[in-house]
Amino acid sequence: MLMNLQDDSTSLFSTVLTSVTAFDCSTDDDRFQLLRTLSKTFLPSNVLNIRQNWNRVREIAWEFGYEGQDIPGDAHQLLLILNLDCPDSKEFLYRLNREMLFAAPFKWLMDIYPDSEVIIWRQSTGQVLSIYWTGSSGRYIIEDRGYWIWETKRLVVKDKNIASRRRKNLAGAQLKSCIVITNPDTINHLTDYQDRHIDSITKCNYPWVLHLVNILNATVTFKQTNTWGYQNSNGSWGGMIGMLQRDEIDFGGTGSFLVKERIGVIQYIALSTPTGIRFIFRRPPLSSISNLFKLPFRNSVWFSICALIILLVILQYPAMRLEWFQSINKQHEREPYPPNLSDDLLVIVGAVSQQGSWYEPRSVSTRIIVLMSLMAALNLYAAYTANIVALLQSTTTSIKSLKDLLESPLTLAAHDNVYNRYYFKSFKDPVRRAIFEERIEPRGTHKTNWYAIEDGIERIRHGQFAFHVELGCAYKIIQETFAEDEKCGFHEIDYFNVFDPHFIVRRRSPYLELLRVGGLLLQESGLRTRELTRLYTKKPVCSSSNRFLSVGLTECYGAFLTLFFGLLLAFGIFFTELLYIHVYVYKSWIQSSCYALLKFRSVQEKRSTLSCKHNIINSPC
Repeated sequence: MLMNLQDDSTSLFSTVLTSVTAFDCSTDDDRFQLLRTLSKTFLPSNVLNIRQNWNRVREIAWEFGYEGQDIPGDAHQLLLILNLDCPDSKEFLYRLNREMLFAAPFKWLMDIYPDSEVIIWRQSTGQVLSIYWTGSSGRYIIEDRGYWIWETKRLVVKDKNIASRRRKNLAGAQLKSCIVITNPDTINHLTDYQDRHIDSITKCNYPWVLHLVNILNATVTFKQTNTWGYQNSNGSWGGMIGMLQRDEIDFGGTGSFLVKERIGVIQYIALSTPTGIRFIFRRPPLSSISNLFKLPFRNSVWFSICALIILLVILQYPAMRLEWFQSINKQHEREPYPPNLSDDLLVIVGAVSQQGSWYEPRSVSTRIIVLMSLMAALNLYAAYTANIVALLQSTTTSIKSLKDLLESPLTLAAHDNVYNRYYFKSFKDPVRRAIFEERIEPRGTHKTNWYAIEDGIERIRHGQFAFHVELGCAYKIIQETFAEDEKCGFHEIDYFNVFDPHFIVRRRSPYLELLRVGGLLLQESGLRTRELTRLYTKKPVCSSSNRFLSVGLTECYGAFLTLFFGLLLAFGIFFTELLYIHVYVYKSWIQSSCYALLKFRSVQEKRSTLSCKHNIINSPC
């Protein structure tokens, strides 16, 4: 109407307007938008804040000569516009009435929406009326609120309900809404419950919108966009939020996250869609996080076992040597050398590992020690193996926070959609930022971990994979495609940490209270729960008690690691022995050679001495 104000003024006010003054209570940006709209009428325009321009009322009265002056001839060409949605509009109207500015020649244009309270009192009859406009394509409705009894000076109110209860009938008014559709085919399946995992929030909220409109006896037209709307660098908003900011629609048809950046732009009503958006993964096997072979016992038990082994070695060593010396005449041919400390240790290790040993105890003391070693080792071995079997079937519970998830060996990925791409980049705290920069879009590589929902869920099946996705959509695919034993061990970690999506309306919407009451009615009647139950799948129940578990290299990693270091130690000792033997043999050869040489020299010297003596005896002298 404001766009055609100049053309319509002749038929509406029987005159041609020359200037427009509007009183509003919105933000500076909203008043600027209103001023831009008024400027398109090519009329001198002014938009004033009600609270900041109380004195402007008297200025208008003085300007047009009401203070005892003659009213200028063009006073009837001034149009005053008042926004009755403003909280101070009621007091402002009282002041206008006191200044008698509702009289000629002033002309007023007022929006009297369903949440406005404009009371008309007919003094002659005492009748009290209330008037409001239902909205676009609607009509004005006059309510008979009651009457004034002059004799008793008492007001009789016929309907004491609040406006949101009295004015639920909008008489076919046309409301405007917008739905967010990321998949073009969704527009064909808004009510047939097909592809429930695609645009599930829109498919859930669309029937709610239809119910709300029916409750209010109104009609609705929808606009379509592919994004909820995020703030641009110039401060404006795009998508559905931008439409609400520019008053292009009355309310949003798709729920929006309750985030602080949007609170000053739109208003939320208590009609939420409880859809969680989190990282979902199957708890990895315990063997992928920890070494299974050291988990069966606590550290104190391991220390006790080491102390027991040391005690057995200390007790058995002297007993074995004493036994050998006592029976040296009987077994010196089979065991020519007395047992040393390494033999003693080997016997104890064989008992602990349930492998036995070459040693046959003969004395009572050694037999008692060996028997106690075997009994203790048997009990420890039974407890150890039982715990190992239980641990093989266990999953880790150490991944409980985002920091644990970042430091885990799991591959992290996210569903490729609008809000995931926006919010992952928007967080500034170190942990969330690291998840995005190191795991979702690693720096220095062109490979990113954005997946379609079907591909991400399939990778969850194989394990070691965490996928950030809407839970209802994910569990729907899991319920339909996973085997019973694959539906166990799911865990969720919240990354966004935001409230569930809520219905949104434009700021100071005249339908805010009506939609809020309608939303409560949907919850109380079960219509909200009906759509949630039909569209969202709950977390699958793990009903399989018998699960087949395969043991791979990961589970045997500790054993292979022990074998590897044992081989390294064995080869190291072997080469050390070879080196020692070579050095010892060479040293022995040198010593024997030197001894032989010295002996040879001594023999030679003796021979030369005897020869000399013989020559002296046989000399003619």
